[in-house]
This record gives sequence, C-alpha cells and structure tokens, in this order.
Amino acid sequence: MGSSALSSLIERLGGDPKPAVLSHVSGSWGPLEGRFGYETRSLAAALAGYGLSAGSSAAVVGKEGYGTLCGAIAIVAAGATVVSIDTAASDDALRRALATTGAVHAIASDERQLARILALRPELPALELVLLIAASPSERKPAALLVPAAIEVGSAALAEDPDLLRSGLAEDAAGAACVLVDGRGEARPTSRAALCALADALGTAMGIKPGTTVLSGLSVGSVERLGVALAALGRQATLLLPDPAERPDLGLGPRSPDSILLDVASLERLYRAWLEDIHAKSLLGRAATRWALRQADASGRGNWKHRLAERVALRGLRDKLGGRTSTLHVIATARGGASSEVESFFRAVGLTVLYLSPGTGAALAR
Repeated sequence: MGSSALSSLIERLGGDPKPAVLSHVSGSWGPLEGRFGYETRSLAAALAGYGLSAGSSAAVVGKEGYGTLCGAIAIVAAGATVVSIDTAASDDALRRALATTGAVHAIASDERQLARILALRPELPALELVLLIAASPSERKPAALLVPAAIEVGSAALAEDPDLLRSGLAEDAAGAACVLVDGRGEARPTSRAALCALADALGTAMGIKPGTTVLSGLSVGSVERLGVALAALGRQATLLLPDPAERPDLGLGPRSPDSILLDVASLERLYRAWLEDIHAKSLLGRAATRWALRQADASGRGNWKHRLAERVALRGLRDKLGGRTSTLHVIATARGGASSEVESFFRAVGLTVLYLSPGTGAALAR
C-alpha cells in the first residue's frame, strides 16, 4: 500500500458501507449500524474545518475501540499527525505528550479521559479543541464537543465540497502519520510512507483478502494497530476489535476470524484464559484434555491417538477462535516472543504461532 493507495482508500471510504469495523463491548459486537468509512471521512472533514491541517498534530486518548480507531484514521485522513497515547500513561506523561507534539486537537474516548485532558488544558496553550467520543447518558451538557456532532458538520462540508480532503491526502509521504506514546511517555514517530509499507506487509503476511474477517488484539500504543486496520480496510475485510480488558477470544462464536493478530501480552492472556477453561472442567474432562494435549508431542501426528485427541479436545479448543484460523500472528517485542511454555501449548492445540517483526510486519524465524 503506497501513499497514493492510502489516499485512494480514504477517498473511497465514504461511499462504501463495507468493510465493517466492529468492537466487542458489554458482551456484544457493534455498532451493527455503524458506517465506519462514512464516519471517518466526515470526522476528518470536520477536523480540517476546525483547523487541523498538514504539519499539525491531534491526539486520541483512550483504549482501542471503534471510536478511537475512527478518530485516529480521521486525523491521518485530514493530512495531520495522530498522537496515540497508551491508556497506561500517567497524567504527567499525557501532559508531556500533548505539549511536545503541539497537539491542537484532542479526542477523548470517554468522560474519564476527557477529565484528564481538561485538567491539563491550562498547561497546553496549543490545544485548541477537545472532542468526546461517548458521553454517559445524562441531562447535563457534555464538557466538550461530541464526535457525532462533528461528524454531522463534516458530512455537510463534504456534501458541499467533495474534494475537501484532497489537499491533506496529498501531503508528502515522508511526513509523520502518527506518533505513538507509550506508558512511560516516550514518543515514537512513524512516517506516512512507513505506515503504508507496514499495512501492505501485514496484509500480505496475514493473507487478508476481500470478504475475510480479521481480529486485531493490539493496543493503541503500537503502530501495527493502525497498520492492520488500514490493511483490512484497504483489502475490504471486516475488522474485529476485542475489548482490551477481556480475553481476546470472547464472543468469537458468531464472528469467526480468518486472520488473527495479537501482541505478546494478548497471546499470553489467551493462554491463561484457555488454561482456566481447562481447570474449570470436571476431573474427567481435565484428564482427557491433558491427555489430548500430550499427543502433540508423540511421533506420528495423524495416527489414531492424535485423531482421537482431536475429537476429544483439540478441535474444541481451536473452535474458541471460531474454527477458521490455524495461525496466530503475533507482533514480537524487543525482547522476543512469548515463553516456550506458551508456544508449545498452542502448538499442541494445533495452532501455529508466527511472529512478525515490530514496525515492519516481516515474518521472524523461530
């Protein structure tokens, strides 16, 4: 995906009700009525109208979800730099991130994150506008402009001038697309060209195709999170965003992903969740599952013992992911991947753990 392909993707999103982006919130996937492309372009147009332009920055503060991803891509679509801030960042790290990047806009995921930003606003002279993705049901007026209201403004602006976003999308590919701020407040910039190259690499490595479904269990503190989103959108796939606070496989029964991308932390969380499921079985069920897992270490995979193990437990474990994927793509860390215990467990289940290089998406040998 070259920079021109990124421009083409964002330009066509408004007229394409698909691909869908769904978040897992409160036990269900939604918004089922969402129009991610339309909302993203409309929000980008509104942000441009509010003064966001090439060379400027806007921050998104909050955990991964439909709204924060929409906000991040809208900022890129406006030609500006998105500052994605890890929710683990302290108030001081948040202040330094907003100050050092000179963010002129900030988008808060909820009223808790909004309160953090507003408390710091007197120390941030460059911050001109704060938007709120979702407010709790209340009769009181929200303390910031709501994103749905901004989307309406942007939609009207695009209806009047369909080429409104073109100048921002033509920005130099060497310009920064995003600045990622981790929990310690350290910032890492990524150019538009590098983000496009990453999206292309992830799409190829994961075999993302039109009509497929991709699960992205990544945090806002990683560039791969934006890369895989652009890869899915560009290849007309459906993108699933699990709740970062929950196990990654929650709710995958009716939403079976063809491709899965995790980080090491979410892979280990999935491992612990499956162990808990096994421990919750009856004494006989636990014994049968452990016997089945041991068959993966025996020679002659495919012999009668392994076929029985498949029927007894292994297929059922894989079905927790929907039953349509055989590979867990995992973004490695600077220290490497998960423990050998975690890797051997998933190998026994019949799932390949394939590590991808952070920042490039290239496959890593193990």
